Order: sequence, then structure tokens, then C-alpha cells
Amino acid sequence: MEILVIATHPNIKESRVNKVWIENLKKESNITVRFLDEIYKDIKKIDIEKEKKFLEKAERVVFQFPFYWYSMPALMRE
Repeated sequence: MEILVIATHPNIKESRVNKVWIENLKKESNITVRFLDEIYKDIKKIDIEKEKKFLEKAERVVFQFPFYWYSMPALMRE
């Protein structure tokens, strides 16, 4: 089963749990991790077609982000 994890975190260096979790997921052969903060330094340059291809290939999609004020970080909303 192909699993796509789309992750974002505005301050990953201080989030020990998320940092370790993402690093360990990257080691799995059936899991693709798209850590948006590393891929898109400029929020205005998101490659929509490329991201669509990842979504189409996946059988399961997991969104991982810190939950504040009942919303998600701006990069995830984009």
C-alpha cells in the first residue's frame, strides 16, 4: 500500500516528536513523505501539478501538522 504523508511544521527544529516521526517515516519503503517546509521555501512557488501526481499515486494520504486555533499552518492551506 502506497502511503503519502504531507507534513508541515513552522518550527520543526523545536518539535522533537514531529522531527523524529518524519525522519523514521522517510525510512519506510511504502511511505512517501512530502515535508512542505523543505520543498517549498517560497509559498508562492508551489508546484501544483507535481503535488497532484503524488496524491493520485497514493492509496492513503496522511496530513501531519501542528494543530493551533483549530486550523493548519498557512503552507498546508496553500
